[in-house]
Amino acid sequence: MMGYRRDIDGLRGLAITLVVLFHAFPESFAGGFFGVDVFFVISGYLISSLLFKDLHENSFSFKTFLTRRANRLFPTLILILLTILGVAYWEFFPAEYASIGKNVAASSIFSSNFLQYSESGYFDTSSKLKPLLHLWSLAVEEQFYLIWPFTLALLWKKKKTLGLGLALMCLLSLAGWLIVSQSNPSMAFYLPVFRFWELIAGGLLALPSFKQTLNKNQNSTLSAIGISLIVISATLPAAGVILSPWFSLLPVIGALLIISAGEKSWLNNHFLGNKSIVGLGLISYPLYLWHCPVLSYLFITREEISSQDRFLAIAISLILALFTYLFLERPLKPVRRSPRFALAMSACLLFIGFSALSIHVSEGEGARVPSALAKILSIPDLRKHFQFEHRVRDGICYNYDMETTPADLLSACVEKQRPLAMLWGDSYAAALYPGLLRLQKEKQSFGIGQITMHSSPPLVGLQIENDNPANLDLALVNAKALKVVKLAQPELLILSWLVGYYTKTPEELIVEIEKTLGEVKKASPRTKVLLVGAFPYWHDSLFRQYILFWRKNKEVLPHFTSYGLQEKDAGLNASLELAFNHRENVRFISPYQFFCSKNGCMTRLSSEDFEMPVVDYGHLSPNGSEALVRYFQREFLDF
Repeated sequence: MMGYRRDIDGLRGLAITLVVLFHAFPESFAGGFFGVDVFFVISGYLISSLLFKDLHENSFSFKTFLTRRANRLFPTLILILLTILGVAYWEFFPAEYASIGKNVAASSIFSSNFLQYSESGYFDTSSKLKPLLHLWSLAVEEQFYLIWPFTLALLWKKKKTLGLGLALMCLLSLAGWLIVSQSNPSMAFYLPVFRFWELIAGGLLALPSFKQTLNKNQNSTLSAIGISLIVISATLPAAGVILSPWFSLLPVIGALLIISAGEKSWLNNHFLGNKSIVGLGLISYPLYLWHCPVLSYLFITREEISSQDRFLAIAISLILALFTYLFLERPLKPVRRSPRFALAMSACLLFIGFSALSIHVSEGEGARVPSALAKILSIPDLRKHFQFEHRVRDGICYNYDMETTPADLLSACVEKQRPLAMLWGDSYAAALYPGLLRLQKEKQSFGIGQITMHSSPPLVGLQIENDNPANLDLALVNAKALKVVKLAQPELLILSWLVGYYTKTPEELIVEIEKTLGEVKKASPRTKVLLVGAFPYWHDSLFRQYILFWRKNKEVLPHFTSYGLQEKDAGLNASLELAFNHRENVRFISPYQFFCSKNGCMTRLSSEDFEMPVVDYGHLSPNGSEALVRYFQREFLDF
């Protein structure tokens, strides 16, 4: 029988350290997730060693194998799933609670990898907000061990070809991984057949025919190379980790070399055999299960997360893992071979799964959140809900094709009715279109023009220092818009943009506006200009502030508040009003005048109605646009 090896527990400790660091600091430890590959190799080696022993002694029983697996894994998993459901009930909103229910249900039957594959990638930003994302690897292992015992039992009958058969299976799975990773990385990452090669590789080391004949120094060299390969893989940059599937060979080969070197090699004995690393290995399973929910809770409930917060989350995970090991896993060791206990744990897990599924089907109705707040937060995507892109004429008069000529823009986006009010600016200007359209339907007395492009302030000659996501040629965009102004000769030109983002100081902004007003006067001498100042700007998004405020105070975000609000733009508006509001043919309006009061800025259009004024951090919703234009209708109709 294979004896206990401290160095393998130490290797587990190294692997869990890498995984935890990756989830806590993904920007700095992009390769840390390779620790999972190391776990796969260790698991394949240990479980295959036990299976080969049973086969050699003619004592193999699939029932006994499953009993041991269930009694080893299920109790801690049940504790984690129940804890997550309990926290989600008290802390999460219905949509989040429903999502947790779906993930718990999938985890209870070890199919989390299929669910994650159907939803998104492991490296998405949203992955931080999934407390059970990490259970994909546990699912892959259990799917493997449903077929692995039978496979070994079948191949055992022809011992001479046993190694060849396993090696062929390993190579086929590896080839699938390398090929599919190029065209569909998520499929290769999550689906079991493309991950089995790592577990089989560990199983190859456990073959009874595998004999290690190297001396102590040679084994120490193997161990040193193995540890180096794992460390190198853990320090790879994010781009390399994601783009090249070949890098997965590094931690797998590294783990194989370390295991084959044996516990008497110097590094295995003195480094991996160190008490601290072995201790981490002993609690690696509960630590693996705890750390992701703890970190995800941090990311979900905090707007800004410091390094200290992340280290605190790691410390909490370590404490929870230690207590789980001491007071749950160790006391249950005597019943690891009990079929009745395995059956009870399986029934409990299935009950949790069915309960979680009902939470998902009911769309999280049981979450403890006020109905009004639950209603507004049940909208998964406010931009889609409000049909923002459609309402601002995306692809036509907003984000139009750069090959479109000024004449074509005039024909498509400028009405012939007079007087004419024309929008020029970025996405903030485009968001005013629904409000102008509503005012036009009510008054039926003017035409509308719209020439808007994202990330493009209507400031002639400005060189953008901030990142332009589309690398637009701002000079070309504004030159084209100015030509449309010249062709259209509007009675009123409305300039609106994300004021304060593209320039550093109020003085610099005023200079740029002066330049633009001069160019407008040359192009259309009789046109009046309406300058729209900065809009209230919410950190991350107003939607997010509703969530954060509830989690912090267990109250609905007030109708007017400064919570989560960026304050500096109100002062910027005061400077612009002072500079331009008394100029001939120029008017200035401040959205703060409508949206804000002494108590802060508006979070919904009325105290009773939960109609959002914005779709994100500042872009007006169609209803918000209509409300603002109606409030300033005298200025918008000042032809």
